[in-house]
Amino acid sequence: MSDNNEQQQRQQQEESRKKKKKSRGNRKLQRFRAKLKKQGLNAEAITMMINTYNDRSNQHDIENVEDPVNQDINVQDLVQLNQQEVRNVLEDIVTRVTTKRKREIRPTGVTTSVSQISMVQPPEKRPRSATTTTTTTATTVNNVVQPKNKSKKTTSDMKPNYLNTSDHIFKKMLSTAFEGADYICPLFDTREKLQYARVYAQLLNDLFYLRLKQDFWNDYYNILVTTGVWSMKLSKQFIKENRLDYVQFVTQKNVEKYQQTTVEQLKQAEIKLNQHKQIEFGQSIDLQKLSTIILAFVRNGQHKLSADFQYKKSLLRFDTNDYRLLQAFYDLKPSNDQIISAKIIWQATTDKQKAEQNVAILKKRLYIKRLPASYSVLDHSIDNIEKMVQNLALHQDESATILSRRQKMIGQFKYDMILLEISTSEQIARNHTNIIASEKKKIIKSAGEQVPLPKLLIGVFFRRSSDGYVRKSSGWNNHRSNTLKKFGHIRLSSPIIEVAPYPSLNYIQYLANGLPFIPICQSHFSNLPITTRLTKQYDAFVNCFKNSFYDNRISSSDQRANDFFASIKDLLLISHTTPLPSKLLARARYEQQMIQTIKHTRNKHNIIIQRSDKSKVFHLASANSYHEKSLAYMEKTQAYQEIQSGINPIKDHYDHILTILKPLLNKKVINFSIWKQYMYPNIQTIELPHLYFIPKPHKIGTPLRPIISMIRSPAIGISHFLDQSLRPIFDQATKQTTFINDIHFVRRLEFYQSIGLLKSTTNFITFDVTDLYTMIPRNGALIALEEFLNERATNGRISGMTINTLMKLAEVVLDTNSFAYEGKYYKQIRGGAMGSPFTMTLANIYMLKWEQSLIEHQRAHNELYGRYIDDVFMTTNLPLNQINILLEQANNEDENIKITRSIGSTAQFLDVSVFNNQGQLKTTVFHKPAAAPYILPFQSDHPRHVHRNTIKGALYRAVRLCSHVKDFDEERLHIELTLLLNGYPPKFISCHFKQFLQQNNVMSLMVELNNDIYQQLHDKLIRLPTRRERKQQQQQQQQQQNNLEQNELEIRKRNKKEIRVHFNYSSGPMLDFPQKLRQLWNKYYVYPGSLMNNVILNISPRTNKSLQHLFVKKKPPKSMLINVNPTDI
Repeated sequence: MSDNNEQQQRQQQEESRKKKKKSRGNRKLQRFRAKLKKQGLNAEAITMMINTYNDRSNQHDIENVEDPVNQDINVQDLVQLNQQEVRNVLEDIVTRVTTKRKREIRPTGVTTSVSQISMVQPPEKRPRSATTTTTTTATTVNNVVQPKNKSKKTTSDMKPNYLNTSDHIFKKMLSTAFEGADYICPLFDTREKLQYARVYAQLLNDLFYLRLKQDFWNDYYNILVTTGVWSMKLSKQFIKENRLDYVQFVTQKNVEKYQQTTVEQLKQAEIKLNQHKQIEFGQSIDLQKLSTIILAFVRNGQHKLSADFQYKKSLLRFDTNDYRLLQAFYDLKPSNDQIISAKIIWQATTDKQKAEQNVAILKKRLYIKRLPASYSVLDHSIDNIEKMVQNLALHQDESATILSRRQKMIGQFKYDMILLEISTSEQIARNHTNIIASEKKKIIKSAGEQVPLPKLLIGVFFRRSSDGYVRKSSGWNNHRSNTLKKFGHIRLSSPIIEVAPYPSLNYIQYLANGLPFIPICQSHFSNLPITTRLTKQYDAFVNCFKNSFYDNRISSSDQRANDFFASIKDLLLISHTTPLPSKLLARARYEQQMIQTIKHTRNKHNIIIQRSDKSKVFHLASANSYHEKSLAYMEKTQAYQEIQSGINPIKDHYDHILTILKPLLNKKVINFSIWKQYMYPNIQTIELPHLYFIPKPHKIGTPLRPIISMIRSPAIGISHFLDQSLRPIFDQATKQTTFINDIHFVRRLEFYQSIGLLKSTTNFITFDVTDLYTMIPRNGALIALEEFLNERATNGRISGMTINTLMKLAEVVLDTNSFAYEGKYYKQIRGGAMGSPFTMTLANIYMLKWEQSLIEHQRAHNELYGRYIDDVFMTTNLPLNQINILLEQANNEDENIKITRSIGSTAQFLDVSVFNNQGQLKTTVFHKPAAAPYILPFQSDHPRHVHRNTIKGALYRAVRLCSHVKDFDEERLHIELTLLLNGYPPKFISCHFKQFLQQNNVMSLMVELNNDIYQQLHDKLIRLPTRRERKQQQQQQQQQQNNLEQNELEIRKRNKKEIRVHFNYSSGPMLDFPQKLRQLWNKYYVYPGSLMNNVILNISPRTNKSLQHLFVKKKPPKSMLINVNPTDI
């Protein structure tokens, strides 16, 4: 029984399997039916087409029919045609369907192409040579002037295909054909009308394309006949030896054939267009207006196609000219040596072009951040760290720190490798330039001995070389390289992350914009009502103009002024209410979304986002890490003492300051030419200082640097007063032993070399003082200050003030160094606050006393000594043991000052690398290992002149710091790549690089690195004063003037002839606001006889908040900083 049951079950299973199996039928025919149905055909038409298909399928001798008409025919277009035309077209379609796709032969008519606006056609499969029996004219057009191995993109690919464009896109394109054409779209209320316009556009598009092709073949024929290229009988060996094998011309017979074929296609296209025009839709559409719109629409759509044909014609002229010049060169009977030199030059020209093309591709990759695909191997395959950080023994923050460091190292390695590749390619191109120049000299020299005159020979030769080079370079500029499609990422200015969770890629990319980056169009997302923002800006403008009117005795309430102010208000309203362009709005919304996301993540995970020390890169760490390191720093320095009462000391500080300050002001013992009203503490605005820390990720363990923000401190005015009073005196007293900046440092070094003191045995000494600001003792600093003032006082006074007065003010600043941090109040009992202007001057004065022994030693040995705050540079020719003894004595002289030194023939000081090469000085720009190649991104919402000045300033600095032309070229390349990585367009960079060289008359450096020419430029720019030096000179001149009050009167008088207004800069409608405001000013107040003709209107932009202001939270709650009730005072 069991066996029978099993057999029955098996039979049932087999029967069920048979039932489940479906008969698929002819799947090809089913797909064909579905395709026709999707196109909107009725059942009768589908049946007729399938029958035709079946009839054709039974035939064994199917021949490929070449139809010169465009194959992309929509069956809906056949509704108005008669039955015979339908049959003819259906037979043609069925013929194409039954042909296998891989063996499809493209017709000689108008080829299928892409809509240049909205569609992207997948790349075509490569046809088999065995099945290709004919060559289309469209393919031939692309091969006649293109090198053999260039881009696969064809001319017909640029021809729009309006049949494949979506209805929405097609209507939008029609409405924007020209101004006033938007009324046409509502008229297409049925699919038939829209399809009529679509087919009309496609037929007209095909007609224009064929006309362009006809013009091209006619020009092709005329150019080759005129130049006589077809009549030249050149062997393949001759063509290869003379670098003519990069292009092949179509034979005369084939060109005539293509001309004839194009004429036939053009006739058929005109017939089809005329037939389509006969279709009527009644009075709902004005066919004449529709034709005008579609004509303009198609013309606009073919601008790329037309430009491509013109480009191919220009290349054809270059190629034929190359043949002609080469033939002319050999007709002049050059000697064998001249032929050899010519071939060398032509080969070098080609190789030079290849090297420069490689440089252009690599720079383009950096600009779009798409490195070669091989670079992506570095991201995941060279180490095992990504797996190691998943080990549970590592803390999450430690894992994030390791991953961040790994990403930085990989990014830096990629940058170094591509920098090396670009510099190598540039050197290859430069060497080829030298080869070309050398061979040209040989030809000129050899030709000079010949009779008759060889000028014609030389002229033909040089023209052939230059024309061939232009032909190749123009080809690169016109076409994109397909090699950019495969890429690897590079991110060098990424934030330093030492906290978990590790952020997403978008998070990192946005923070990589850096601290000074300004998001675009912030005002459009402001929480303030637009009326409030407009009123604030309007009032500021009106006040500026009214003040100037008052100074120049012009009425600010007459009809002219009222109209002027009303126009300003209307201008502001229009600028703030005009909608943003769609792309700009999309980008602005994305940035606002990223800002909100980053803020949310920061608050959710208790992350501190802070700027890194000595860089403009963000640093992310946990609040717990900051807390632990800050406590360790306070314990180490013993410079801060907690206020146990927990009461805000700002009231006591305010009272103490007024107790000292009021009597001094009342007795007028303070120099009022330096003292300003804003320096007096304002009870309404004062706040207690607060402490925050800046991380130093370039050092082991990421230590912290303390900064006390004293912007609204009660003593900030006195601190500014003391700094402005004493710093010019200190600068004047120490100008021989102080470096103002890196440029001043190089200037002093070159002077040291010029007087013969630099020898092959000279060593450089650098050392820095550890924690200078916080380690100087309070009493010791005051004693050093008093001694400094006594030595430089005139009749016991400094700037008209007694030493006792200055000492009282200095004590007030040091005694009120209290601050808030992490909910507690602290008092600084040692050193000065890093953030107070007077602290730097006081630290410099204290260091001046300490360094006297070293200064005297250097002077006795005719050596160089200079200091920049806490960094010192010295030269020596003494044995190392003697100089080590000297430095050890200096290190033990003051227990509060500890130094870390280094000695050698090379040194890095400030931002300069110094080398002693056997008594020859060499200086270059020094880039710290942890410094990312960062420059203000081009996409930042800054005025464009800021980006121009960024390039100009970087080049000026490079010339001043680099002593040799090769070092300058390396720095120039570093600047260029940094600019590319930060989004500066290559054309923008090239334009301003050339502008810099032209302004300094050294354009030849772009071609040849001539050290003599560069030295002249270096010597010229190094002597120009920097901005800080000019500022110091102005301060010294003001101090030397006896009548300071008269000077202030002159400044006020000069300011009456200038109106300074500031507007909130933003991309979009506010870009042209300055021009429009100036037009209003000229309209109302610049006219013959106006009293304001000599008044200059200075319109300055005021930028919005940067990412530093948006992300960095360092200020505690305001309730902790303000504890003063104005009514109690």
